[in-house]
Amino acid sequence: MRFPRSHNLILLILALLTAFSLQSLLANWQHTTLASASPYSHGPAESEGGSPLRQQGISAPPPATPTAAPTTTPPPACGLFWRYVPSPNPGSYDISYGVAAIATNDVWAVGFYANGSVGHTLAMHWDGSAWSVVSTPGTGFLSRVAGITTSDVWAVSNYSNGSHSQTLTEHWNGSSWSIVPSPNQGSGNNGLAGVVVVAANDVWSVGSYGPLTDTQTLTEHWDGNIWSIVPSPNLGSGNNNLNEVKAVAANDVWAVGSAGPQSLTEHWSGSSWSIVASPNVGSSVNILQAVTVVAANDVWAVGDYANGGPMQTLVEHWNGSVWSVIPSPNGPAGDSVLHGVAAAAANDIWANGYTGATVADWVPFSEHWNGSVWSIVPIPNGPVAHNSTSWGTAAVGVNDIWTVGDDSHTMTQHYSDPCSTVTPTATPTRTSTPTSTPAPPTNTPTDTPLPSATNTPTSTPAPLTNTPTSTPAGVTNTPPAATSTPMPATSTAVPPTQTPGGPTATPLPATNTPMPATSTPMPMTSTPSAATSTPMLATSTPVSATNTPAPATITPTDCPNPFVDIQGNIFYGAIHYLNCHGVINGIDAAHYSPGGTSTRGQFAKVVILGFGTPFYTPSSPDFSDVPASYFAYLYIESGFHAGILSGFDSNSCITHGATFPCYLPNLAITRGQLTKLVVNAAHYPSFTPTGGQPSFTDVLPANVFFVSIETAHYKGVINGYPDRSFRPNQSIRRDEMAQIVYKGVTTP
Repeated sequence: MRFPRSHNLILLILALLTAFSLQSLLANWQHTTLASASPYSHGPAESEGGSPLRQQGISAPPPATPTAAPTTTPPPACGLFWRYVPSPNPGSYDISYGVAAIATNDVWAVGFYANGSVGHTLAMHWDGSAWSVVSTPGTGFLSRVAGITTSDVWAVSNYSNGSHSQTLTEHWNGSSWSIVPSPNQGSGNNGLAGVVVVAANDVWSVGSYGPLTDTQTLTEHWDGNIWSIVPSPNLGSGNNNLNEVKAVAANDVWAVGSAGPQSLTEHWSGSSWSIVASPNVGSSVNILQAVTVVAANDVWAVGDYANGGPMQTLVEHWNGSVWSVIPSPNGPAGDSVLHGVAAAAANDIWANGYTGATVADWVPFSEHWNGSVWSIVPIPNGPVAHNSTSWGTAAVGVNDIWTVGDDSHTMTQHYSDPCSTVTPTATPTRTSTPTSTPAPPTNTPTDTPLPSATNTPTSTPAPLTNTPTSTPAGVTNTPPAATSTPMPATSTAVPPTQTPGGPTATPLPATNTPMPATSTPMPMTSTPSAATSTPMLATSTPVSATNTPAPATITPTDCPNPFVDIQGNIFYGAIHYLNCHGVINGIDAAHYSPGGTSTRGQFAKVVILGFGTPFYTPSSPDFSDVPASYFAYLYIESGFHAGILSGFDSNSCITHGATFPCYLPNLAITRGQLTKLVVNAAHYPSFTPTGGQPSFTDVLPANVFFVSIETAHYKGVINGYPDRSFRPNQSIRRDEMAQIVYKGVTTP
């Protein structure tokens, strides 16, 4: 049996209970609902090739590749491992979906079981030695559970009233479960998918309501006496769903989910819910399934994304100012989805889900954050070798983690060392402290617009160099961390954030330094004018040490990260990798300035070093504005001689006060220009979409960069923004630059 991963599909199955036999519905579930829920194609993987860095024996870092595979081999009797723990199955169909850990000997798992045509809520309890079923009232499905004491636990989801699904909340008072009335929005479907207990009189539950094709967010609050609906915003058109909720404090609550193809994060400030911008990696799907909190500036959300192919893991982190994507590995083949996440400590985060080439091949999947990187941790299957998943995850503490799921029946797994001495205790890890009832929100459900980033023109930064003896003045822009302004707790406006349209494209945050309007270059011509189309005669004279910096040495060894301003950056891996191999450096010894811009001269150096292009020194300079004394002279001439880069036409040179032929090395490089240079340096065959249909709304076939951008997109080197734009004339950020170069040199 398999249940849906999207909450609106859970609403669907419950709404259909009155029209179909549950037994028949579940028997056909795997062949119908999930087939429509996972419509991604599985194309062949690219063949291995030899990029310049690969040819030098340098392997790429593994931010998106598996480090271990799911296993069916039972773990040793002792040691820290995931182990399958038997759990009861009261029905012919059973599923454990949510889990909450109150103490070592007080863990709850909830879900669903069915016998014949009737579905029942399911609650199971772990007493420190075994799981047992605890009777729950009513029909329906329990999706999540949360509590703070042994006598204050809540579980939520939905049930069918005969025509629509309706919200369902159940409470454990220490001796029994009981249904507590909860409101519904409108006359259609309603369902709750997540719950968090802040205090005995402060409980939140989230979900969605409305037609299955146009659901809206639903947030409800328990004040100690009644549940009431609290207005929550929606993003754009299409389905808006909230899948889980967690709280740092009474005035610091996070809910995550999806809005159409976009990820969705919402924040409760103590008076209202507001949308906070979150990144979108996938072009077709971005879903946040679960959230966990460590502190106000340390929140994690997990889920999945897709670019028209298999689902891939999605991990996002809130640092107190912005959400950013953190690289996470995937399984060896097919879909990889994270459906639950829990924090034992700031450097001890666990995420669980499933992976597999097809639904029938799904197996449990587990990942761990150690404070620096996410890595796969082997996790065994249940009794059924395939078609099994992990859904919810909870942490009792360090080395005491639970995940629950199903393999046609309930499935519970425990990460611990059974040989270590653990003293069970009935004392909860948190105590219930009644808080004052939050002031009733007065806002009404609206779509909260996301303000665009504010661009502040500044002077063009000075060039960089890897050679200390000829390093020009450093870049003058301030690293983003120094100018980032956290969102006020009561503000409904959303601060600008890194919101990439894909793994290689990040929209500019408020701290980005755009190229001055008066310095915007004309598009680079693919063929230099007659005066510059033929390089001067080459000379075998070695590069003069007095006017040309010695090229950086690329070595295959790793190195310590010197940059304090790239921690948590979505492109950390690319920046670190290129720095270690002498391709890029920072604005000083400790700062990379990921939000700053890069000049055409700086990038010429990066692309030549990154792709291992042979050096070339002409008998005299080919460009009037790039003398032999210029720090990037060798790299610009080498790129020009190799046909990778070119200069500007005479009108553009005159416009910028230069004599033709010119290169304009101090202008900020644009996204279109950089993409063309990477495609040229990688020697990718030109690619044009079938039928000539552009992949991006603002890069049409007539655009000078059309073929280069389409080629890079086809190779997976770049992606666009969520609105299907690429913004080719926009100055590129330094972290974006590093990612695109990294993708180019490691993608055959």
